[in-house]
Amino acid sequence: MNRIEFIDIIKGLAILLVVIGHFIGDSIEGDGNTLRSFNFIYTFHMPLFMFAGGYIAQLQYKNISISNIGKYILNKTRGLLIPYIMWASVFSAYFAGTLDWSTIPHRMLTTFTEYRGLWFLITFFALSVAGSIGAVLLNTINAKKKLLIDSLITIILLAVFLFLNKSFHYELWRQSIAYFPFFFIGVWLKRYQFLETLAESDWFYWISFFLFFFFSSMFIEGIADIRNNLYRLLGGLFSIFVFTYLAKKCILYNIVRKLLLKLGTYSLAIYCVHWAFLRMFVHKGFLGNMFTEWWLLLIAIPISLLISFLCIWFAKLIATVPVLDFFIFGKKMQKFN
Repeated sequence: MNRIEFIDIIKGLAILLVVIGHFIGDSIEGDGNTLRSFNFIYTFHMPLFMFAGGYIAQLQYKNISISNIGKYILNKTRGLLIPYIMWASVFSAYFAGTLDWSTIPHRMLTTFTEYRGLWFLITFFALSVAGSIGAVLLNTINAKKKLLIDSLITIILLAVFLFLNKSFHYELWRQSIAYFPFFFIGVWLKRYQFLETLAESDWFYWISFFLFFFFSSMFIEGIADIRNNLYRLLGGLFSIFVFTYLAKKCILYNIVRKLLLKLGTYSLAIYCVHWAFLRMFVHKGFLGNMFTEWWLLLIAIPISLLISFLCIWFAKLIATVPVLDFFIFGKKMQKFN
């Protein structure tokens, strides 16, 4: 599949903000949500990732059917669940210094029931599978992609997640519900040309821009009341239209463009590995309160870039051994002639 430049730019920005957010949160005393920049970043960086994932998923949904949905789910299992199992069950304990090698089989078997870290991978997997089932229904009974039927299918999928969350109270279902709108905005934006045209219009950009900053300024990370969740939902939704417009229409300095494209291309590796390298530079509260918020942000940016490129270097190193690349990052192994 050919890469989509504006999606890679969005992913590159989002993963850089992930690393910056984790650096800020870990380097100060107390909670990161006392800082405006931290709350601002946490309003939209993961919604942008889900949107990008949904947009790319629609490229695969376009031709999906009963006959090939199994292959799609198998590919998603390889690309998302294998890295999730390895990093959440094994490497997380290794880098934390708590790994007992005799417990590896147990840790791997309980990865899903105990839901350790790297929540994005397993949540994205669940939404991708749900989207593929919806796409099969849509392609089967709605060849012309009538919006009403598509809306009903999407509502049914959301209802399934709500039922699962109420019945089983598993963190995966809660996260899937929270990120469901962002993923399917990506699917729909790619599926329907009129929505993509709307997202590229100047007037809609400016409306989204002001609403994005309004709702993002109200959000506080870590507070789980209805009003705060609504701020997160609306701030995340409008951020999608803001950054889609900017990524498509804004002329970036070539070095910035190349930087974001590189980060976007390796976003999965950076997401999995960055916290391991982060431990080399950061321990909780090591900067205390010696810097103002904006000085802290200026410190976080270059260190986060350094960590990101260390992750890229690590991913390239692992890629030289296809078997390791498969088990660590879920990359497909090439067949030998």
